Amino acid sequence: MKGSGVLMCCVVLLASPAFADTIWDESVDGDISTDPLAPTQMTLVSSADRVSATIGGSSTNSPPEDFYDTFTFTVPPGNQVTAVVLADYQVSGGNTSTGFNFYTGNQGEGGTFVGSVSMTTADIGSDLLTLSSVPAPLAPGDYSISMREGTAGQIYQLEIQGDVPVELQSFSVE
Repeated sequence: MKGSGVLMCCVVLLASPAFADTIWDESVDGDISTDPLAPTQMTLVSSADRVSATIGGSSTNSPPEDFYDTFTFTVPPGNQVTAVVLADYQVSGGNTSTGFNFYTGNQGEGGTFVGSVSMTTADIGSDLLTLSSVPAPLAPGDYSISMREGTAGQIYQLEIQGDVPVELQSFSVE
């Protein structure tokens, strides 16, 4: 705007796998749902979205311990998810693997099982979609991930990667 003394700037916040946006951290946001019929809803916000959690416990205790971590996310129209990378995995209690299960649709609303893998520390940095034979990229739609673990204290981080647009933010400097 000429003569107004206001400089308008637009900043595009870029996300890369090296700098993932945390969309869920159990230490801050609380426990991810342990009920496969009522998964936690997560919103993708960038090209690299991180989920950090601890899992493990018995599914037969009443109430069940943290045997499941189940969440769902939506790939927006015009976008895709290219990978779900195991960014970190720390085992405890003599455990060596944790189950990663993938569904199209919302698992709590009758989603369809597509694939699974028993992830290990050797899989850190790998695409769990590829390891579980899930065809990628994921087109627009709803998807669910269900982690399953019987030994307490397993820590994991997943990074959901794709081309989900970042927000365009504007500000003015006077």
